[in-house]
Amino acid sequence: MDGASSAATILQLIQIANQVSAALGEYVLSVKNAQSSCNKLINHISIIITAASSVKVILESSQSSDCDTLLTEWFADSGPPAHCMKVFDDLLSGLLANSNGCMKWIEKIKWPLRERKIKAAIQTFDQHSSYFQLFLGVDNSKSMKQIGETQERVRDIVSEIREIAANTSTSITEIRETHDVLETFASRVGDGVQSVKASQNETKAIALEVDQGVKALARESELTKSEQLNATETEQLKGVLRWFNAFDCTVKHETTLRQRQEQTCSWLFHVQQFIDWRLSLSQFIWLNGKPGAGKSVLAAAVIEELSGSLQGGETLAYFYCDFRNSRCTSAKEVICSLVVQLLRSASGNWLSLFPELKERMDRGADPPRH
Repeated sequence: MDGASSAATILQLIQIANQVSAALGEYVLSVKNAQSSCNKLINHISIIITAASSVKVILESSQSSDCDTLLTEWFADSGPPAHCMKVFDDLLSGLLANSNGCMKWIEKIKWPLRERKIKAAIQTFDQHSSYFQLFLGVDNSKSMKQIGETQERVRDIVSEIREIAANTSTSITEIRETHDVLETFASRVGDGVQSVKASQNETKAIALEVDQGVKALARESELTKSEQLNATETEQLKGVLRWFNAFDCTVKHETTLRQRQEQTCSWLFHVQQFIDWRLSLSQFIWLNGKPGAGKSVLAAAVIEELSGSLQGGETLAYFYCDFRNSRCTSAKEVICSLVVQLLRSASGNWLSLFPELKERMDRGADPPRH
């Protein structure tokens, strides 16, 4: 195991973990209901960072040979740290690219998709939690064991000196020489204790820094939540949504849902493809079949299932395409309807991001359709 490359791997893991923590902080500050999931993941990240720091201490000490099995798994291509690195890379592709200090409204709307990835990452880290926890104390326990062994050796030597002094005519000079040996051992024991304390202080400092960062994010999030929309702003938002005149599929959904027979369609929710899609492990799911096969009824069942199981931060939007209605087959109408549904569920005064919409509505113009 190359020491230089091993150290570089550890630093790379710590660096990417800190980048993910910073990106999560942007979502805590900018997106309502993001704090819970982000803080859970940040807590996992703090454990991984602390474990990585412990591995670094072990590599720099003489104890690494005693932990060969653990270290081999740590640096393996398929080990828990490598798996976590892949998860971090995947998270950064969606979080860091949109975290620039002024998050756009469209990224806030996409938060439910981001949160699914975050929850999937939390599940992954939960699987490896016991492995990382193992490193938090392994270096300290190893050092303390060695100190205990050294102390036992000192006690044995003291007993030998007492026997020599009582039963033989050992010279005072020899006793003094042995005493010097004892002082050397005692000095080494003291050095070992100081080394362990320094390692403990370094680990505690890292954990404290991460904890303070989480608390700071929580305080800033509370300040953000305290800024409530007043009644005038709320009415303006509703007015703009009405002005869009988006096609509403509620009646179509209710009519289709009534066609569902009792105890039907639920089989779909147990299909692995549907489960992967629901957990955001796949980007989309396609139900296809000939006309009249029941695709719309299945879609209505899916909508009902999702509406009853939405988690914090998730938003549901849907649209029924119907060839008998020209508005229902227009791509512009589809997009307009979905955008209005997402805006209706969005938090904060999103209208401030699009002042031209209010100006356009106030002068009596139609909403944009391109």
